[in-house]
Amino acid sequence: MKINLAIRVFSLSILFAVLLSADSNILQFDDDAFASKDDYHYTGGMFYGYMFDSDKSPINPSFLKDYKNTNAISFTYMVFTPKNKRSSTVILNDIPYAGYAKLNFLDYKYTKKEFYKIAVNIGAVGPMVKARQNQSNIHHLLGHSIPSGWDNQLKDHLFYGFSIAYGNKTHQGTLKNYKWDWCNYAEGNAGSFYSSLFFSTVFRFGKNLPETFDTISSLSTASTNELLNFNPNKSLNWYITAGAFANKVGNFYIINKAIDLGYQLSKIDYTYGLQISFNVLYKHIKYSFKIKTTSIHAKDNFPFQNASWGGISATWKF
Repeated sequence: MKINLAIRVFSLSILFAVLLSADSNILQFDDDAFASKDDYHYTGGMFYGYMFDSDKSPINPSFLKDYKNTNAISFTYMVFTPKNKRSSTVILNDIPYAGYAKLNFLDYKYTKKEFYKIAVNIGAVGPMVKARQNQSNIHHLLGHSIPSGWDNQLKDHLFYGFSIAYGNKTHQGTLKNYKWDWCNYAEGNAGSFYSSLFFSTVFRFGKNLPETFDTISSLSTASTNELLNFNPNKSLNWYITAGAFANKVGNFYIINKAIDLGYQLSKIDYTYGLQISFNVLYKHIKYSFKIKTTSIHAKDNFPFQNASWGGISATWKF
């Protein structure tokens, strides 16, 4: 009963977002093959974000009276596998097979230089999110071998979460015909799937920079932060980004549940890393390519210390 209800909630929420008049969209696909020869652990996923038209909110507190208000909804999908995908038995010294899906509902208060964000999310892990079928179909299409251990994936479980965040462009400037800016970002996550304190800083440089916010996300490589102040360009423009992040992890369900099931792992303590991107803008669309590398530190045993993956995305506005 819970599984059927969750599927209906996911489906109706996506349909609700699509039917409403929206301002901006972002669609991104992640894969470790974009950045390395690896095909395991966080092996791939997708992100879709939908931001509504902004307005002057009548419920802004006094210190935010001059800020615009907007809402967004996003869908995140992630697939995790161990390194040895030929074995059909449980591999106790590596992460388990798991698929994860999440719906995020977000509220923003923002200007051209800073923003505040609060969000609530619901999600699920297990066979109900169809990670086994989706990965098998993609591998079959590409002619790759199909992983053998999906019978051992984590069981169905539902989640909830909450987050708050703040982003600020602390510095901006020009260099001949080019522009640059620097954006710092802090986010706190609390929930039954994932809890963390996350900090990032990103430098942007390019021709005719958009007024958007390029930040780094704590899990995937995309977020609805990129949709704030997104407007069409009259000509072809480009920009690059380079950023760093640090993340103190409190709870990560996939690892913690595996430990409870007898896996020989340790809880993740903190992560840090780098992310770069190249972006091209033309009229109503922005195309982006990102590479993210992460160093993972646990209190004891962990099957890997470094991971890299990339993302390809399109951002557009109606």
